[in-house]
Amino acid sequence: MISWLWDSGTACVATAAVFFAFSVLAVKLLGSRIPVLEITTVRSSLSLAVTLAIARLRGVTPMFGHRPALWKLIGRGVSGSMAMATYYAAVVTLPLGDATVLFFTNPAITAVMAWLILGEHLGGRGALGSLLSLVGLVVLVHPPFLGGGHADWGPRRLLGVACGAASALFSSGAFIFIRFIGKAEPALVVALYFHACTVVLSIGPLAAGWPQRATLPSASDAALLGAIAVTSFAGQLLLTRGFQLESASRAASINFSQASFS
Repeated sequence: MISWLWDSGTACVATAAVFFAFSVLAVKLLGSRIPVLEITTVRSSLSLAVTLAIARLRGVTPMFGHRPALWKLIGRGVSGSMAMATYYAAVVTLPLGDATVLFFTNPAITAVMAWLILGEHLGGRGALGSLLSLVGLVVLVHPPFLGGGHADWGPRRLLGVACGAASALFSSGAFIFIRFIGKAEPALVVALYFHACTVVLSIGPLAAGWPQRATLPSASDAALLGAIAVTSFAGQLLLTRGFQLESASRAASINFSQASFS
């Protein structure tokens, strides 16, 4: 069963979508009680420790990848960590449905980027789908210059929309980097760089109290943080494996199923 799942790109991405849906729900339940950077730091610190332990047990060498793939691994790590932070910020700022729809414009963006950068086939239907996704995004955001704008439009919504759009762009970039890496590196190594980059990028601002100071979580919030770490670790590993096996546009489209779960 596990072997079948690991060898099927479609199954890996679809299962990852379920894990990520639970993870995002836990983030929403935390609300603004725990700063976003604290969530990303805790999540990725725990995931990094588990990834290192599993890689050591499985005898993965070199554990930090091969030199020719270093810039791709770092690129994947940085873009992925930025996608996660901006998506979480959108989730705690906007209604969950709005944040989810904004984030999941990434299949359309990924399809276009894969066509431009990787030479993957786009086709007329793919181009039309990408265009319709962008039109849908404008309808959802409903800025003030379109007939009065959204009823709740204001600085908070503007920030949430900006974070949601940024998360879609960053996640598409992360997907392209995974396709660049391909099967040259194990999924564990690719995931390791994601968790490591997230810790490095999050812990400094968090320690400085920017944009919010770290807080001591209650028992229930600590449980939610643990749930985020577990579901995100499993989802990240499966998502990475899925993108290694499938084309970027197809994998991103399958990952869109997470929107229905959310």
